[in-house]
Amino acid sequence: MKGVFEFYFMGGLNPWDTFYVVPDYGKADDPDYPNQQWWTFQNTEGSVAEHFAKCGGTGDMLFPFDRDDNGRVVHLGPWAAPLFDRPDILSRMRIQVVSHPFEPHQVGTPLMLCGHPRGVARMASTSAHLQRYFLENGPTDRVVPYSYSLYSGTTEVQDEFNVASASASGLHPSSARPFDIRLMEGNPVPSLLQRNHLNGRANQVDAAVQYYMDQFVSDLRYPERGNVPWSRSVADLWHARRSMTNSQQLGSVLNPQLLSVLPGEECQEQTDLDVTNMGVTIGRKLLTRESNRARYVTCIDTGMITGYAGGYDSHDYHVAESARNVTHSIRSVADAINRPGENDPSKLNLDDHLVLFTSEFGRTPYEEKRRIRGLNHWPFGFVVVMIGGPVTEDQRGVYGAIGPGGYADSYITPPEFRAGLLLAQGIWPFSPQSFAVGDVRNVNSEADAAIQLRNRVLGHPV
Repeated sequence: MKGVFEFYFMGGLNPWDTFYVVPDYGKADDPDYPNQQWWTFQNTEGSVAEHFAKCGGTGDMLFPFDRDDNGRVVHLGPWAAPLFDRPDILSRMRIQVVSHPFEPHQVGTPLMLCGHPRGVARMASTSAHLQRYFLENGPTDRVVPYSYSLYSGTTEVQDEFNVASASASGLHPSSARPFDIRLMEGNPVPSLLQRNHLNGRANQVDAAVQYYMDQFVSDLRYPERGNVPWSRSVADLWHARRSMTNSQQLGSVLNPQLLSVLPGEECQEQTDLDVTNMGVTIGRKLLTRESNRARYVTCIDTGMITGYAGGYDSHDYHVAESARNVTHSIRSVADAINRPGENDPSKLNLDDHLVLFTSEFGRTPYEEKRRIRGLNHWPFGFVVVMIGGPVTEDQRGVYGAIGPGGYADSYITPPEFRAGLLLAQGIWPFSPQSFAVGDVRNVNSEADAAIQLRNRVLGHPV
């Protein structure tokens, strides 16, 4: 596998109209859960059917996909309609039911992005694990990062949702931190990487700084390790200076053309700054470069047009926001994947790339009465989606099950999901910096844990 593109729906991806629709649940005459899940907004002003038609949808709103562990047929919903005519994607798609107990974004976000909540020293993003692994096992002369985190929306909203966890490096050295890119107009990164403020004297400045650093660390080296500084703090400083000295190599990757603003349109609405389109475009191009190719890109997405509460946090007007933003996001990602016979080298290939749809939690299976036709947070039964990479036709389908009340009956946990992703990329997930045996349920050894991760997360039983 050459790389991973993770598309993160900041705020909470609702499963009941995207990737987990069981139309038998929640009907109006249901004695326990009337007008819930798929049926929550079917007979209201601004219904699902109304917005589906507004957004150009035709034909059935539901697409039967596979049976869950309860034997119920799980359908794809209308906002996942861009996948209905992509059998190449559907044949390699694995829907995983997830559950955890934390309802606030501030806790759920780091847990889902890292597999550990805040306050745990090992809280590191998957992209940080990949950055360190390939930095230590790849070419010694590479200075361009292996991992990137793309952020849309304002920094205030990002801080509120704790999405900076996508760049958390935990107990890893600072060199493992992914490179952050803000999806914005007039991004200053390309200019800063050229270091034009030094007026052509960058080489002289670097030489002077290097001279003083050599003097400082002369007694802090391991000769048998190639004179690498042994102090972690000094090693971090050394890596930062090396990256700064070679910044023009990164500048050739993060050029103005790559970071240029792109427009967008969905559901008869338009925007001149489509951060979703930008994030997907930048991500696929970083992952498909001929040289200095990325291995992991996380796109923290807030939607083509940010909703009332921020991102996909649809406390108000859920249907209207999701019809536009979720459909546009799934369409953008699908369009970034080569169709059979297309062979565009700048697009993702499911034999070489794993595509993920993730979020901190889902949305309630019932309307949030104190708001305006919205849904609240729901971590007790939601989904993540894996497409391509280790998922072939043998692994496609649904793992786990969500019952009529919206609670997961069988599921994977956030640490199991993240540890499984490392295993899928050939990285042993058990170390002081990553995961422990206790992060996988009902096992007693690392070997047993790895077997369970292969089975539950990857669908590759031993």
